[in-house]
Amino acid sequence: MLTGQEIVYVGNEWFTENKTSSHHIAEILACCNRVLYVQGSGQRRPTTSRRDIKKLVSKLGKALKHPVQVQDNLFISSPLIVPLHSHSLVRRFNSTILKWTVKRACKKMGFRNPILWILAPHFGSLAGGLNEIGTVYYCVDEYSAQPNVDSQAIRKMEAELLRKSNVVFTVSELLRIDKSKINPNCYLSLHGVDTAHFGKALNRQSKPLPDISAIPRPIIGFFGLIQERVDLSLINYLASNLKDASFVLIGMVSQDISEVRGLPNVYFLGPKPYEDLPEYMQYFDVCIMPYKLNDEMVNSNPKKLREYLASGKPVVSVRIKEVERYSKYVYIADNNAQFLDLLKEAIAENSTERMQDRMKAMEKESWEYRAEQISSIVSKHISISRSN
Repeated sequence: MLTGQEIVYVGNEWFTENKTSSHHIAEILACCNRVLYVQGSGQRRPTTSRRDIKKLVSKLGKALKHPVQVQDNLFISSPLIVPLHSHSLVRRFNSTILKWTVKRACKKMGFRNPILWILAPHFGSLAGGLNEIGTVYYCVDEYSAQPNVDSQAIRKMEAELLRKSNVVFTVSELLRIDKSKINPNCYLSLHGVDTAHFGKALNRQSKPLPDISAIPRPIIGFFGLIQERVDLSLINYLASNLKDASFVLIGMVSQDISEVRGLPNVYFLGPKPYEDLPEYMQYFDVCIMPYKLNDEMVNSNPKKLREYLASGKPVVSVRIKEVERYSKYVYIADNNAQFLDLLKEAIAENSTERMQDRMKAMEKESWEYRAEQISSIVSKHISISRSN
């Protein structure tokens, strides 16, 4: 494990109910290093919605503040990024204000020669500007394929970041193959899982949760952002053909759900804190991964697969290459009709042995183990002798 280092870590927004790989890795690194965590939002083009306007105003206020300490050795910085990456003038403005904000935060924390750790390509302009001893690019998605982004601009920024990085990690083999065309120091690093946390789903709480305890069983459950990648037409098909089951979706809704809103057996419970997810999963009889197989998802490695498996629950998923690694433990469907058949099979499953097999398979997939693997590889590509 890396120890005694200064790390500038550009990750997802910190204060969110959706705890991601960047949160887990940053927390583990902060156990033995000082970490300045830069909230790396601002890739998606903003809309005129009240939510987006409110977020922009909030970010402007945060950008003027000094880093906020949230844990021992872990501080949060919130630079302002204007998410209009197709405009060269805006990109230059972003680069200038970003470097100024992060340099100011580094000075405040006494950082002299940090390791720069980036998860978002539109923050790549930081590389080479912080007197860093090296740059790590940790790629968790095909960012150019995400909805409402300027694909061409994102690809250009990512290519530049790949060239500047000492080492690159990707969460799927398809991403590794693609990114290694520019940077040969590219390694596969799968997501991890908090096995102890999601293992709590086995223990029924004595106090029922009012928004799910009254929902008729069996419950087919999903948690995560309910954005365009979630295939609501598949949910519609399943719920319409399996009327005796209830479909519960937990998470913030950011797409039009009118297609399934009128179905009596489909329930949207809204976002829940990460800490509470196992309590809700206690009511799940089956977990599902109902994604659209677009370029983004084909290249992905959904983190929630391991979280589902760590709970011991049966899982039904569309066919994603990285999910196939766990085909022994997951029901994988190639079309809607097969998804329905496998869902019925999963509901009928009552095997303690299979439940234990799923949980046991996740024992060697902890975030601590992933962080140790990554640290070992980083040490091979970045000399840490200049760090304090």
